Amino acid sequence: MQATALRIHAFGPLTDPNNLSLDEITLPGPTGESNVLRYHPRGTLLCLGPTDADVRRQIEMAEATGNRVRTAESKQALEQLLAAGDFDAVACFGPPEVLSAVRQSLSQRTGAIVPLITSPCETFRLIIERHVCIDTTAAGGNASLLAEAEAGRIGE
Repeated sequence: MQATALRIHAFGPLTDPNNLSLDEITLPGPTGESNVLRYHPRGTLLCLGPTDADVRRQIEMAEATGNRVRTAESKQALEQLLAAGDFDAVACFGPPEVLSAVRQSLSQRTGAIVPLITSPCETFRLIIERHVCIDTTAAGGNASLLAEAEAGRIGE
C-alpha cells in the first residue's frame, strides 16, 4: 500500500472524521529492513460532554475512529466509571473549571494515564500508531538475495 493512501494529518488536528483511513503503510527503509506503520483505534472513549451536543460530537468522534463509547447518566455513575477505569481516553469540552475537576479525578485513579480530549479538533488523539521494523540483516543480509541464492539464481 502506498503512503498516499493514508489520510491522517501528520502535523495537525484531524477535524473531519470522514477523512480518516486506518490503513497500513509500508515505509521506505534500507535494504534488508521492513518497516510497516499501522494505525489503530485507542479503545474506549468516556464521553463527559458537558452538554448533550458535546456528547453527541464526542460519540461521533469515537465512532469515526473505530473506538467504543461510554457515557455517564449521572454524577454517581460518572464517579463509578472514573473509579472503574474501564476506558482508554476521556473527552470533555467544558470550561476550565469543569476540566480542572475532571483532571483532578483522573489524577486520583490508579492504572494507566489516559488522555483528556478537550476539543473536537483533537480526534487524532483517538488513534494510536504501531510501527513494526523487521531487520533481516540479522539473518545474514537481504532476504530477497538469500531467497535467490537458495533458488540458485544468483550470478545468472
